[in-house]
Amino acid sequence: MYLLIQMICSKLPTPPIQNSLENIITCQSIVRRWLIIKKISISRLNNNFIKTTIVGGCKIGAQGSKINELCSRIRLGAIYTRITILGGRNCVNVIGINDNELPKQPGLHLNSMSDTVAVMTGGFFVHKKGLMMSSGTLLDDSIGMPIGKTNHRNEYLPIPKDYRSLYGSLEKKGEVLLQCAPVLIYEGQSIKVPENDLFRYRVTVNNQKKTNPNNNLAGGLTHSSDFNERAAISLSDLNVSMHTLTTGGDRSLGVSMSTWKEIISFTAKSKNNSSNTCALNLDGGESVFLSIHENGDLKTISKGGASEDNLRSVANIIICKPSAEDLSQNHNCTSITFI
Repeated sequence: MYLLIQMICSKLPTPPIQNSLENIITCQSIVRRWLIIKKISISRLNNNFIKTTIVGGCKIGAQGSKINELCSRIRLGAIYTRITILGGRNCVNVIGINDNELPKQPGLHLNSMSDTVAVMTGGFFVHKKGLMMSSGTLLDDSIGMPIGKTNHRNEYLPIPKDYRSLYGSLEKKGEVLLQCAPVLIYEGQSIKVPENDLFRYRVTVNNQKKTNPNNNLAGGLTHSSDFNERAAISLSDLNVSMHTLTTGGDRSLGVSMSTWKEIISFTAKSKNNSSNTCALNLDGGESVFLSIHENGDLKTISKGGASEDNLRSVANIIICKPSAEDLSQNHNCTSITFI
């Protein structure tokens, strides 16, 4: 920092003695603005897609300010990314595998789609062997099965009853597109994420920390207490925002669900602080990705897992494009509701 200030000051005219303090303050102000530009970027990917990126580990803004509170929750080594689709609220859809199909790479879900759309990870699904239902039934033969209802296949697994109250539905004109959990914001209000043993990856038994038996429960939320890479979708006024927090696969740099809820509460609401803002957490970890599909090409903006790894095959994806219609009288056609 000192060298940077010195470099900038050396480019300024030699000041009279009495103005030296003023020039130092000016240099410090320039450096602070430069650091903000390096850590926080906002750009248009085209006319109706706005990308926001925050690089973790920065201290920006006055103590207690919104930007300071937001940045303090993103660790060094983590990156928060948001794509806002202006006027996209009636153009949200979910595309996924049919009954008996296995998970697919995100690009394969899009087939020959020619539209320019923002694309992100969808809901929970059976992604590996060893997962089970609440009854204890193993799901080794159910790879790809979504947890909760979707619009793309008839078969799905029931939501575990211990977590059902936190699950939400992403719906369009009354049709369920997918179900996931937890709901992070509902009608403008942040929803508290419980912190009891049902939401802890490790529990204390006889004064010893042990892995939670619910860790293998398909659709369980024991991952809430652990740091992880995260994804969410939010709706506010006429717009849709897709959010990710990625760490290059180092989960220790991620965030707990409670912190993720706080980050989304800072970033999801519109300038009007809209009471119709809602947000839903989506599948995390290596399933996380955020892309733009344009001219048949899928450009990855952010992804979970190691940077050199391919995108994980998933059961479904969420797509959204700007609307050409006037939504002023119909901006609730896509909604997030508790199930």
